[in-house]
Amino acid sequence: MPNTSHHHDKEERKLLTFAQEIALVKIIQKGKPQTASYTQKQEAIKATKELVEGNQQLVEAIADRYCLTLCKKYTYLDKHENTPILEDLERRFIKAGAQGIPKALDHYSLVKGYKFSTYATWWIKTEIEKQIEEWEKLNKSVKILRSSKVDNPVKAD
Repeated sequence: MPNTSHHHDKEERKLLTFAQEIALVKIIQKGKPQTASYTQKQEAIKATKELVEGNQQLVEAIADRYCLTLCKKYTYLDKHENTPILEDLERRFIKAGAQGIPKALDHYSLVKGYKFSTYATWWIKTEIEKQIEEWEKLNKSVKILRSSKVDNPVKAD
């Protein structure tokens, strides 16, 4: 597993409890309507940030799993070394996964009784999978370009 800098922060962050998630979601939902006061909207922004930060460890864990999966699929990504490619991918996956949290929040319902982090997992994975698709398309394009240069070398006059 890559040992990038974000792993050092894990011990300092505490996971949110179900009760904390519910409290934050309620604050966020109060701040969404057009009739919400300025204070409610500011509290909702603060609660959203806290919810995103509180689920960052979840995002990192999911990103790590996807990196390990890619290491198995693409053997040149050595999972035991901090290759620059792998570190870059992990940063991209974490950033993409974090974008899934606000999307999950837009669709989350307290009524169903699910813990927010459980519900957000699907959205986090979806955003990371989009990033993987983009990376694989780019990776495939680079391979095609490289192979075409080898097959048809440019002759100097």
